[in-house]
Amino acid sequence: MKTHPWAVFAGLAVLIMLPRPSAAQWERTSGPAKPSVRALLVRGAKLYAGTGGSAVFVTEDDGGSWKAIDKGIKTPTFTGLPPGQPVTGLAAAGADMFAGTEGGGAFRSRDDGESWQPFNKGFALESFFRELGVTPELWVSCFAVIGTKVFAGQTDFGVFVLSDSDESWEPTGKGMPDDPCVISLAASGNDLFAGTGAGLFQTSDNGKSWRKAGQGLPGNAAVRALAKAFFRPISPSGLILLSQLMFL
Repeated sequence: MKTHPWAVFAGLAVLIMLPRPSAAQWERTSGPAKPSVRALLVRGAKLYAGTGGSAVFVTEDDGGSWKAIDKGIKTPTFTGLPPGQPVTGLAAAGADMFAGTEGGGAFRSRDDGESWQPFNKGFALESFFRELGVTPELWVSCFAVIGTKVFAGQTDFGVFVLSDSDESWEPTGKGMPDDPCVISLAASGNDLFAGTGAGLFQTSDNGKSWRKAGQGLPGNAAVRALAKAFFRPISPSGLILLSQLMFL
């Protein structure tokens, strides 16, 4: 039977390193304590957390201490949403960082998260809001990166890719349902997977075309999370991979 060095899991993947047989242990970090964590990003020695309170937090000491870095991330005042919309997605490519939010769309930082600027040009309905002279009310749920290509999932409007000029977003190709609810994205090699409210979709040409994937998944199950896992033989130190498919 042919084996693959990787697999994409829809649902939840947990990787546990055990130096010896023992029970896995979890410890609470020092924060962020109150907001719920919606997104995580590892960048070098730093861990970033996007939270339900509109803030991005960063730690450089494995969670020993956290710093809020949310300057510039704001909720449009006319939406009726409570102040501080959730940060639902984080990504990094080169010197740029991206944060996706519920209501405020995408934000970009070019100073390691110290300040953020709205970055929504090209998203569906963005020009409509701009012509009205108001701040766009946009939902950006997730990101994925393949090489130098940055992809963003705009809830109810599909997957967009950062333009070659790095100054706007462009819609990807056909193959998804009309107005798909994109919930999650994951990249594996040249393949990009999109979890939606109507199942799993895949592209191998940077979004020029999409096809239905996930054979064996229940019907049009909403795929809320995706993770890439690498399979290796169990080492003497005890490398154990636990996976559980969850369909909500």
